[in-house]
Amino acid sequence: MKTNMTIKTSNRLLGQSANEIRPRLFILREQWLNDFFTGTPAALALLDAGLRFMRINDTAANFSSTPVSNYVGKTIREVFPKLAPVIEPLLQKVLTTGEAMWDLELSIEIPKQPGVLQHWKGAFFPVAETRGRADAVGSILVVITERKQTGDELRRKTSFLEALGDCIPIGILVMDSQGKKILQNQLVNELWQIPPDVDESTECVELAKSAATQAKNPDEFTKKVNYFNNHPDDVIRDEIELVDGTTLDIYLSPVQDKAGKHYGRIWTFRDVTEHRRLEAHLRQAQKMEAIGQLAGGVAHDFNNILATVQMNADLLQIDDHITSNQMEIAKEISAAAQRAAALTRQLLLFSRKQTMELSDLDLNQSIGEMTKMLQRSLGEAVQLQFNFAKQPLFLHADAGMLDQVLLNLAVNARDAMPDGGLLAIETSAVEFDEAAAGQNPPARPGSFVCLCVSDTGCGIPPEVLSRIFEPFFTTKEVGKGTGLGLATVFGIVQQHQGWINVYSEVGHGTTFRIYLPRLTQPSRSESIFPFQASVQSGNETILLVEDESALRATTRIVLSRLGYPGGLQKEH
Repeated sequence: MKTNMTIKTSNRLLGQSANEIRPRLFILREQWLNDFFTGTPAALALLDAGLRFMRINDTAANFSSTPVSNYVGKTIREVFPKLAPVIEPLLQKVLTTGEAMWDLELSIEIPKQPGVLQHWKGAFFPVAETRGRADAVGSILVVITERKQTGDELRRKTSFLEALGDCIPIGILVMDSQGKKILQNQLVNELWQIPPDVDESTECVELAKSAATQAKNPDEFTKKVNYFNNHPDDVIRDEIELVDGTTLDIYLSPVQDKAGKHYGRIWTFRDVTEHRRLEAHLRQAQKMEAIGQLAGGVAHDFNNILATVQMNADLLQIDDHITSNQMEIAKEISAAAQRAAALTRQLLLFSRKQTMELSDLDLNQSIGEMTKMLQRSLGEAVQLQFNFAKQPLFLHADAGMLDQVLLNLAVNARDAMPDGGLLAIETSAVEFDEAAAGQNPPARPGSFVCLCVSDTGCGIPPEVLSRIFEPFFTTKEVGKGTGLGLATVFGIVQQHQGWINVYSEVGHGTTFRIYLPRLTQPSRSESIFPFQASVQSGNETILLVEDESALRATTRIVLSRLGYPGGLQKEH
């Protein structure tokens, strides 16, 4: 019989005499001994000093399917030759020292079943000591195979559960009803930067103290944890911001049976920093889109009113009977109307409803042509620095709109540097792949030109930065700005299928990076010049259609002055 055996003993019990651990077995009545051997489910055996079987019960004998009678008088070596080298030294030690061995664990291969182990647990103890030496040795063993298999299965499942917990991208902490840690995956340590000594502790109180040092507001975090602990049966969801800017979504759920008995609580921690950033970007984009639609509608209606004012002012100026004072008034009205029209054009640019005149152009060349204008706009206190890409940067754009973008950014930079400073303008070619575009929500894969405008001014506070592209939003004094400069920049860039990134620190300046689609080669097309012709006398028939009554009436008067007599009018 092949024997595989592992033995575990209790160090606490080894080394104690039989008198100290178990009472000696003296002469018992035969009937009592028989009842003891036959009435217990444990495997019992009694061996003499020569390690021959004196008594053995059916439970022990059934292990090898051998009748009880075949054991009596035989040695262990005769019955179990392969088991004897392991068992005999232990039994001899008990006989020699008179000290019992408790908490033994044996794993023995079952005879005639190769590879199948049966697990036992029990003790060897001395019997009827004489002159310091035991006259016999007793053995009592209990089968624990099923219990050991259950324990092994439980450990196996626990290992899988722990491995699964470490694979999930969510921090998991399981605690019992006494606040002791039962299970914790590695991500909890990473998210909260838990030191090793705290990780080894089973006290969740120590874990909470360590976590509080990583919270952006430790006092508020501690108050929340106390509230959570005082409401153990509540399902709670909350968010905590850490000192490194990470935002954690926290979910707490009680562990209860069907009767409502509380066993503990499960905490989960999920990093939602990127998710919240994308949500904020989406909300900002939706807000800007709504403002753009409103601005476009207002600009359209306002343009009709301004056209009426402008044309009437022009009619007054060509009237032969107008006085010099009236002429001055008419010119002021005309100038005011033109300034208002410029504002509406900016609103239309912001709302992306202004018609563009697109052409293929080199960004470096376009900026170079504006150098003198920019220098005049900035004044002598601001130093202008250019850093152009070595190769041409072609794009399909409206040259006038790009000029307006650069001019608006330059003027804003000048206002941010009242005591002077440096304005740096840089151009470069940029490639975005899928990974790079994923890091920046407005970006998309492809080839782009980047226009970077940086100043050394006062910077933009964080609470203001999210609103800088809103129309009519300004931090300047009354009369110093309309709040449409950056709104116009935003609208033009959007209209050219690009996007803007802004980085600013208070006291350290601001950087605008504008990305526009890049052309690898410009198309070859002839220039198109607008057709010009002199105004003819009123020989043609003109159909005048306009839904704004005031604008329609003014236009009719202008046409009449140009020699086109008014005909039939039909009002709707």
